Amino acid sequence: TALAQEGVVRPRRPASVEQRAAAAEALLFESAIDVDFMDAPLHEVVEWVRRRTGLNIFVNWPALRQMGMQPDAPATLRLEGVSPATVLTLAFKHAMSAAEIDFTKAELTLIENVVVISTSDDLARDKIVRHYPIGHIVRWIMLHKLGVVMKEAGIALRVLDDPREHGRSAPADHPVIDFVALDEIVRRLDPVTRENLGMTATEAILELTNLIQDSVGRPEDWQTFGGDDMIREFGSVLVVRAQASVHRELSSRLAELEEAVAVEAARRLRHDHVMRLLAVADQHRLNSNPIEARRYLAEATRIDPNHTLVRAMWRVLNEEQPSVTSRP
Repeated sequence: TALAQEGVVRPRRPASVEQRAAAAEALLFESAIDVDFMDAPLHEVVEWVRRRTGLNIFVNWPALRQMGMQPDAPATLRLEGVSPATVLTLAFKHAMSAAEIDFTKAELTLIENVVVISTSDDLARDKIVRHYPIGHIVRWIMLHKLGVVMKEAGIALRVLDDPREHGRSAPADHPVIDFVALDEIVRRLDPVTRENLGMTATEAILELTNLIQDSVGRPEDWQTFGGDDMIREFGSVLVVRAQASVHRELSSRLAELEEAVAVEAARRLRHDHVMRLLAVADQHRLNSNPIEARRYLAEATRIDPNHTLVRAMWRVLNEEQPSVTSRP
């Protein structure tokens, strides 16, 4: 077919809306194409990109016409290895600049798996509501300091991963935290420990929402600062109403936070494992069993060879039992 001859990309259609949106975003911003247009009408450029990539593209020509932009406005582009988003953006920018129209008043965005090109005023009216699970992020903000404090205070901290424990329903990948119970635990701490903790679960959520409003989109667009973009917390889920571009930025920001949480959690787990191995090794050392002590210490070394206490214990063992095989 003609489409096959042009090398059109037809990825397998993912099952869910979220997967289709992610696939469209990758195709729009991360794939690479070559273009060579000489005074091509804008509507032909759009149609070429649509056929070349398989993207769903909607251009709100009535809104663009109101600002003087016509579908047959000419665009000239010769580019190699650029994303479809770049092609569309530069084509419209070239045509609008030639027509002496302010390009900043037009915008390209992605709504679910549809590329939408329209005026900024038109797109500003299209608000999308999405839900973001934040339980794992908030839990780490909270437990990053709380875990140590609770251990010192001798208080058991209970975090609910199964929403059924409270008679609530939630998707399996949405961990639910009993924030009320967490705050109650914090309130019971003595003043000195509470001051060292410095953060309740409610405060952790507030810190996260403040971070989002300060770093995602424009601060003045959020309701907190007089705008109409909304962010609310319900349990361990954030409900956000904003433009598609804000949701894309928010998804990226939360993904960065989740990655940071995962890295830090792995580091803490590795550290805890090493400390347990060192405790067993030290017990064998005190019981005059250097072979077993070295066996456990070797395992700790495998996990974290640069750990300060691991190095220190090797020195102690080598000084106490120089005849036994030294550190590998």
